[in-house]
Amino acid sequence: ALVATSVLLAFITIVITLEPSFRFVAVAPRLDLVINTVATLAAMGVAALAWTRYVEQGGLALVFQSAAFAVLAASGTLFIAVAVAGIDARVGLTLEAPTQAPVYIWTLARLLAGVLLVVGAVTDLRDGTLSRHQARHVLLGSLTLFGLLVVIVLSANGSLPELVTREALRTVGGSSIVGSGLIYRRLRMRRGGLPRGYLLIGLIIAGFSQVHFALHPGAYTTLVTTGDILRLLFYVVLLLGISRDAAEDLRAL
Repeated sequence: ALVATSVLLAFITIVITLEPSFRFVAVAPRLDLVINTVATLAAMGVAALAWTRYVEQGGLALVFQSAAFAVLAASGTLFIAVAVAGIDARVGLTLEAPTQAPVYIWTLARLLAGVLLVVGAVTDLRDGTLSRHQARHVLLGSLTLFGLLVVIVLSANGSLPELVTREALRTVGGSSIVGSGLIYRRLRMRRGGLPRGYLLIGLIIAGFSQVHFALHPGAYTTLVTTGDILRLLFYVVLLLGISRDAAEDLRAL
């Protein structure tokens, strides 16, 4: 399933890259809000589940996994709150007056999440340990760092570069997420099936979502692109996996 998913998404990405007419871009305000809401709620669920499993079973990778998805949930919550409050035009979230800030915030959130996932998996492979107090610091520190990045981006909104820095961040963000999936696969082989296979497939989808985001940014309200569709698919896979995990836990209990 992992290989098939990678090959299929790679083929779709190559086709869209070579033939721009195949790129899907739609102005759909309600659909955009639904995708962001589902993605944010799913990220909250994965973060909570990862932290609960860490508390009950241990495992350093779960700490960083919880922190990574908490950052993604925080970014989604920020965009939803701005859209619902009707102040999206002030921060350049609308197509009528777009700025670089939303693109940077989305990209930095995914970049930070990817780095956290990689660090967690690598540290777990090396049998690293953290106390419960240190684990809480990782979680809260990640959210604090993301909050500071958001403040910096918004304060420099009018002078942010349009291409070079943004493209570099997207490339690194997508690479870090795909890389974390490959490292988690090694961790799965070593830990006897943990983390679950659905997380590995989801991370591959998330990495390709970042690549599609580089082709056509979908960070603005009302705009839905292939990157958004893949992001939604990523969280659907995670939700299905969480449901399966919950059923297995109930059977074990």
